Amino acid sequence: MKKFLDNNKRILTLILIPYILAMLILVWPSGYSIITPGGLTNINQNIVIEDGFQNSDNFYSIHVTSYTKMTLFQYLITNKNKEYDVYETTPYAKDISTFDNQKMGQVSKRASYQYSIIYAYNAANKEDENIKIDYSFKGLRIYYRPSKFKDIEVNDLVVKVEYQDKQIIADENMDTIKIKEMLDLARKNEAIITINRAGKLIEKKINLVKGDYFLSYYPDYEISATPAFNQAGLSSLIGGPSGGLLQAMSLYSTLTKKNFSDYIISGTGTLDFDGTIGKIGGARQKVYTAIDNNVDYFFITSLNYIGDDINDYVYKMEELSRFAGFYVIETFDDAIKYLEEISL
Repeated sequence: MKKFLDNNKRILTLILIPYILAMLILVWPSGYSIITPGGLTNINQNIVIEDGFQNSDNFYSIHVTSYTKMTLFQYLITNKNKEYDVYETTPYAKDISTFDNQKMGQVSKRASYQYSIIYAYNAANKEDENIKIDYSFKGLRIYYRPSKFKDIEVNDLVVKVEYQDKQIIADENMDTIKIKEMLDLARKNEAIITINRAGKLIEKKINLVKGDYFLSYYPDYEISATPAFNQAGLSSLIGGPSGGLLQAMSLYSTLTKKNFSDYIISGTGTLDFDGTIGKIGGARQKVYTAIDNNVDYFFITSLNYIGDDINDYVYKMEELSRFAGFYVIETFDDAIKYLEEISL
């Protein structure tokens, strides 16, 4: 064997070097992330209206596939595909562990369910006074915090914020304007937050340095309603807030017994606590996913329609004409208006 290796050292070297380079390309991190088209999921069992209501089965949320640790090989074969978004991985994404990412997805999903229920019931109440809802503000649920804050956890509930000479304490009757003030205060560097963790109050001062991302939160509510509802989807490991708009539309349509025949209705956008439709990632990939799955009506926030250059990537190819309706909206009231037009 030694003689063979000595006699063929040059040839083996020529073979080994390309092999090593190929293996490095296959496994070496590129520093880039990717979002690709995914699929549809019927959301009629995420939040189930009880008392004999038949949940609408026309509404589908859209999921995309994302990967934050692309190899050089994956980058080389995907970065020219117009249906994919390939981008440099941000320090924010690098700071989030797999465990925290899972918890963040559940926090944002629970918040999106709450806001969907509140806005759907309030809108349905305008058509049927027997549909009622009561909700109270509990505090700010921590969604993201820099990983260096080991004593602050994702999902912690902030019940008091102090900054300089200002102080806001969570109150169950707090209105949207006051909640926004609390959110703004909680994002301040050197703010002092009080966390209620399983009944124990914990006070922490936020000390951020250059390069740190600010903490982010979701307002948290306690809700009761007539008819009652069951949030069955909370048991799923799938998280995220981007289905909030569709969930609210589905609930509203169930409560008001709208008829959409066998239309497939989809779209994307968060439903924020103040009723606005928020921007989400992967909007272009969700449009392609909807086209590939024969969606009839698609809803999207104006922030994504303009900000993600959907005009450049889709509309100029005249692919949006495949939809029976493509609706660009800013608020939940906009969505209701178009639902009335679609309803048979």
